[in-house]
Amino acid sequence: MIETIDKVMLLQRQGLTNSQIINHLFVQGMDYSKIHDAFYEIELRNDIPIPTPINQIPNKEKIENEQDDFESDPDEEEEEELNGINEINNTGQINNNNINNNNINNNNQFNNAINNNPNQPINQNNQKKEGDTMPNYPQGMPPPGMPPPNMPPGAQPMPQQGPGAPQGYPPQPQEMGMDDSGYNDETAGRVEELVEAIIDEKWKEITANISRIIDWKEKTDIKITELETRFNGLKDNFDKLHTSILEKVGDYDKHIQDVGTEVKALEKVFQKILPGFLENINELSRITDNLKKVQK
Repeated sequence: MIETIDKVMLLQRQGLTNSQIINHLFVQGMDYSKIHDAFYEIELRNDIPIPTPINQIPNKEKIENEQDDFESDPDEEEEEELNGINEINNTGQINNNNINNNNINNNNQFNNAINNNPNQPINQNNQKKEGDTMPNYPQGMPPPGMPPPNMPPGAQPMPQQGPGAPQGYPPQPQEMGMDDSGYNDETAGRVEELVEAIIDEKWKEITANISRIIDWKEKTDIKITELETRFNGLKDNFDKLHTSILEKVGDYDKHIQDVGTEVKALEKVFQKILPGFLENINELSRITDNLKKVQK
């Protein structure tokens, strides 16, 4: 940080503008936030305006093209830097002592005001006295380059705009006429609209799914009804087939019984006819034998 401040002050002594100083340091690889903090520290010491804010970081390619216009010889620049370090340190020490004395005076005034009238609210943002180099900032707002009290580690502080804030920062909601309650109401309204939109979308999806389920149920009911009708038809046909088969079996049984009766009748007839038939056959055999003997 001190090295950056020294380089900025040295370039200012060489007659370079703030924009040229920023471009020169940015090309050398310095972080823009460190450059801006260096200008702020110099402002506290010498009351010099802060240059362009962080959200307007210059283009590095454009800076490299413009660097030749103001870049000095490296040896001369190094010699001038070494010569200016002592002057910068002396000036910075004197300004820091002045700042510390001003802070002590402000604290004494604050304590005296509390002792004289403890019931009266104290304005912690004391007016800037003549000769003071510390600018005033809105109550509860940290100076540029310093993170807020509740900011998580690693987060970048947001630039603030107040009565004594450096030039180039955007205005705060209080300065634009919007208080915390209005901001919360607007945020709540947007959240409510977003929630309603999500609910409507999900409700439409659920309704569409329910409609598809109802259509599927109706089609399934129709198919089940058709299957029941076919099953009932098959059952009727099977019953008819079973009845006809039983009738046929009954007829076959009756016919078989009739055939059996007839066979028994024939058996009885043969029993009566067969003995006489055998006797006649035997007699014919004897007659035939006698005729054969006579012919010989």
